[in-house]
Amino acid sequence: MISCKKKAKDIIIEVDPTFGQYISAYTSGMVSANSTITIRFTMPAQKFTKAGDELDDNVFKISPSIDGKTYWVDDQTIEFKPTNPLVSGEIYTIRFFLGKVLEVHDSRFEKFDFSIRVIPQSIDVDFDGLIINGKDDSITYNLEGTVRVADYTSIEKLTKCFWANYNSQN
Repeated sequence: MISCKKKAKDIIIEVDPTFGQYISAYTSGMVSANSTITIRFTMPAQKFTKAGDELDDNVFKISPSIDGKTYWVDDQTIEFKPTNPLVSGEIYTIRFFLGKVLEVHDSRFEKFDFSIRVIPQSIDVDFDGLIINGKDDSITYNLEGTVRVADYTSIEKLTKCFWANYNSQN
């Protein structure tokens, strides 16, 4: 069976431009797995305490769910810092409870919905060649080249992508 319907999790939310009276910028589009989710207001927030303070209110609802904490960057900026990197290629839908930090004049502005997509990780390898060092029983082989990734990854994860085998030895 062939279908043209998109799964709900694959839909990018189109943002209502009238939110521009309250929100001047927010994290959007394609983002790195190590990104934070940031909202910048057009005016100072009434609930601001001080830069670096953690917000006790749950002002973000993110799906699929991720752990993290929300902090004040300044009196016009809030940032959600995920505990772990975001999932490669995943689309996250985000509800920000604007009415918890700013006084809004209409109830339709209480909740601001938007989405982001994490850069799908990929790897590209260009091999320069095999270099042989040593003699007889102490020969070593080095395969040299260049590795490029689409998004940040740790060396530990990257090294798991490579292995070699010669004469039944890894």
